[in-house]
Amino acid sequence: MSKGKITGLAIVCFVGIIGLTWIIQGHDFFFYKFWAPKYENVKREVFENTKSYKQGVQQELTNAYTSYYKTGVSESERESIAAVALQQIADLPDENFESLPGHLKKFVNMLREKKTGQGSNNQFNQ
Repeated sequence: MSKGKITGLAIVCFVGIIGLTWIIQGHDFFFYKFWAPKYENVKREVFENTKSYKQGVQQELTNAYTSYYKTGVSESERESIAAVALQQIADLPDENFESLPGHLKKFVNMLREKKTGQGSNNQFNQ
């Protein structure tokens, strides 16, 4: 083999290896881009169904409930408490809402009705 053919073969091999690496890396990127959101959604669903998450939500709502009905709380403070409580449960899955104690469900429904000004058209009303 001549020196030129060996050099040409080396260049082709080098370019081939770089091309193969690029294809594999690109495939990994697109594979990750496709699966990562699904993986994160599963992680979030698992987290939202853990006992600690449910207890935390219940504890936060209980604190809001207690603060809301405390004697001497002004209307503006109640509005603030209501806004925070509604934001905390905005993404709460239906099954987690259903597992809340009755007084907290009624509290949340009352806050939602006050906010929207609607009657019992809310999907969570019992």
